[in-house]
Amino acid sequence: MSVKRNIPVVRHIIRDSDLATRQDIRPVDLNRVVNLIEDRFSCNLVDRHLHALKRVVKRYQFGFPIKDLVLVFKILNLCAEKVKDQGAYIKPICEILKLCGLPFLKEKSSDESTFAQVVSESISQMGYLLRICNAEVRLQICDSIMKLYSKDSPRQEIEEYYPTSKSYNMQMIEESGVVETLVMGLTLVENQPKVKLQIIQTLQCLSRSSAVNCNLMLNALAANKICRILNNPDPTGQLLFCSSAVLWNLLEQASEKELINQLSDFDCICALKEVFLNQMINGHSNSERQLRNDLLVITTSLAEHSMIPFIETGFTKLLIMFAAFPEALFHYVQPNENPGVRDWSPAQYEELQLHALATLISLAPVMVDDYMKCQGNTRLLLLLDWCISQNPYYGKGNSFHATGGHGSKKAQMRYCLRLLRSMASLGEELINQNLHDQGVISQLLDILKIMTNSSEEETKLNLDMQTDILIILSSICENDIHRKELFGAFGVDILIKLLKIDPNKFYSGMGHNKLILATVDCVWCCIVGCYTAEDSFLEMGGIFLLLDLLEASPKRMHSLILGTLLELCDNPKTAYHINVWRGKHDSTAASLLLQLWREEEKQMRVKRDDHGRILDSKKPLIGITQDEYGTITLPSNRLSPAVIDVAENSRVKIYSIFCKLGFEDLPGLSAHDYVTLAIVHRYLDFMVGCIWSEIEKELKQEAVHPIAVDINSMHIILKHYENLGRQIAHYQTDILENQEKQDKYDEQKMYSEIQHNHKQREMFKKSWQEYVARTSNYETLKKAKNDQERSIELSKVKNKDLSSIIHKTEIAGLHTTGFWGRFMSIESTSKELLGGPFSPPNLKITGTCRDGPTMKDGDTGSKLKHTSCSVSVK
Repeated sequence: MSVKRNIPVVRHIIRDSDLATRQDIRPVDLNRVVNLIEDRFSCNLVDRHLHALKRVVKRYQFGFPIKDLVLVFKILNLCAEKVKDQGAYIKPICEILKLCGLPFLKEKSSDESTFAQVVSESISQMGYLLRICNAEVRLQICDSIMKLYSKDSPRQEIEEYYPTSKSYNMQMIEESGVVETLVMGLTLVENQPKVKLQIIQTLQCLSRSSAVNCNLMLNALAANKICRILNNPDPTGQLLFCSSAVLWNLLEQASEKELINQLSDFDCICALKEVFLNQMINGHSNSERQLRNDLLVITTSLAEHSMIPFIETGFTKLLIMFAAFPEALFHYVQPNENPGVRDWSPAQYEELQLHALATLISLAPVMVDDYMKCQGNTRLLLLLDWCISQNPYYGKGNSFHATGGHGSKKAQMRYCLRLLRSMASLGEELINQNLHDQGVISQLLDILKIMTNSSEEETKLNLDMQTDILIILSSICENDIHRKELFGAFGVDILIKLLKIDPNKFYSGMGHNKLILATVDCVWCCIVGCYTAEDSFLEMGGIFLLLDLLEASPKRMHSLILGTLLELCDNPKTAYHINVWRGKHDSTAASLLLQLWREEEKQMRVKRDDHGRILDSKKPLIGITQDEYGTITLPSNRLSPAVIDVAENSRVKIYSIFCKLGFEDLPGLSAHDYVTLAIVHRYLDFMVGCIWSEIEKELKQEAVHPIAVDINSMHIILKHYENLGRQIAHYQTDILENQEKQDKYDEQKMYSEIQHNHKQREMFKKSWQEYVARTSNYETLKKAKNDQERSIELSKVKNKDLSSIIHKTEIAGLHTTGFWGRFMSIESTSKELLGGPFSPPNLKITGTCRDGPTMKDGDTGSKLKHTSCSVSVK
């Protein structure tokens, strides 16, 4: 019997540290280090202490394990106490603090939550080490905190240890409250500007994205302390930049109330004022000007609160002094015709000029009095004259505002027109009257005429300028008949040309849609209401162009176009033009309006069936969305949903246009259109019913109980409008049924006509077959002859009058089945007859042709070739 021998298996365990891919921590017994420093027998052995600390730094060069942090910071605190007597401890303290800036090491994922309090308290202890009166230590503390907060965790480099995540480190720093310690440490470093700057930079880093840190900083009066050190001497020039950044972070994320309380201090605002003044006077570089702007934004944010002593500190007076030159911007609203030796170059002046105009566009509308005092309209019109003059000028086109103006004055012209548009659109009669008195209408019309007649390629810049001109004219002429008359004398033909823009350009992205919208608005504001201008507009086909535009334009433009058409309908000539118009597929204006009505109701989700009939007689005009929204109790000065609905959609405009055109004898309407027209005709009644329904719902919602008479009256009114809805629905059904009957009748009529045509073809075919049979078979001809004679005999009167004389109508011996007479019809003539002895001249034939005048001897032959004639034979 054989015995199986067991062969031992040797398992080799190879660690990453053996392959030199990861480092292995060989921990130091930190308790022995603590005992070495604390023990009364070894407390004075400085060299041994330094050697032990050096070993700690070497062994933990990749960071400290979380579980050892308590002993590490105990060692740091022991060393901090010995620094007073022995400066040799400074270097190991800095080296250990440098290692504290690395992510802490954990063995398990649960270590982060298990040792969270230990980590938080350790970071707090790091901040307390600012008490060490040594600049190197303080700088290292700030640097370690910044790295721990902002540096990403490295990949795993230590065997069996993992670095804590960046988010965990940030959370621990927030919970430690170390920012409060840093803020308090500012008072300890008054004589150490480098350390002070490092602390401010650390606070900037910690407050950049953490509202918790910002509020903790406010608890330590950070805003007040930072404001007070704004003017401290700083050789690097970075203290003011970092301090303003910290204030900015506090404004964005900290508690606003606490921040205002701290900054309402008189000394803080004085310091802010002095810093701003210094930057305004001495700031030249881009960074200094950016800092000045940041300080101004901070000041603007603080100025919203009345507690800030801006007036008491003289800050308000200082700001007014800097802004007290009202004509500074208008100084550049003129051409640079005579530049001096030390003046701006043409490119620089152009950029300043465009920036000034762009600033005035935002500033002038809120400073109307100052604008008028500086004669802003006159300055702008003079600049506009220069823009359209033939003076040679070569625009540089360097800046953002000069886009599209290279080699011309278009950039200045665009901003000049835009500024005029901003002022005219305010509706201030003083400004508009001043513009009118200076002849702006004729001036702008001349410019617009030049642009529309120009053969230059369309650009976005040109289209924008034309749009601005139309808006200016609309604002000036809107409420003045005299100005409309002045416009109508020259401007109608320009608007007609603009209305002819191809609708396919709506979505070109160049601004055609804005131009067309401004054109329609200009028609409404500058033509409607002036009969001479309206007549000119109608004579030039303006109504046709508006209807073409209505048919082709997107829905967002329908309201404006319909409003313009409605206003023009007050002119008695307009209705004829509307009825004459024909659109695509020969559609009429009435059909187009009804189609727009159906699209509007479809968007509102009004309850209709497939044929457009009313489904809900109680709510014939209310959409599903509005119905689901419900009734909300509103104050007496607020409009109800039914009234708002009238203003928000185009149905009321369509109804009003039909009121002008009439609801009968409208051309080109189908049965579907008549179904919709029935609703349009009763639109006003239905809207009144909707308002009564809203009144009833609001009374129920507010628990208001009217008296019995009022309730009864309200129910009668609601019942009346409900019955009206049912009547219209029945009427719509009758229209559809009649149309269905008419369609069936037309179909039957068409089929009858087809059947009759087929019957005629069969009869013709049968007649032809009989004719062929008679002419080809003599027996058939004889039989047909006998049948004909028999038919004639049967048709005669049976009772003959013996006294009457009977004349025979047939010719004896004639073998034909035709009816006899003196004329015969020649359907075709052989060639032999035309040229032989039987030709018409030889036979002496005279007569008339069915298809031509009387035949002459010279053309008889040719006529007989192509025509059928009746001739008499002698």
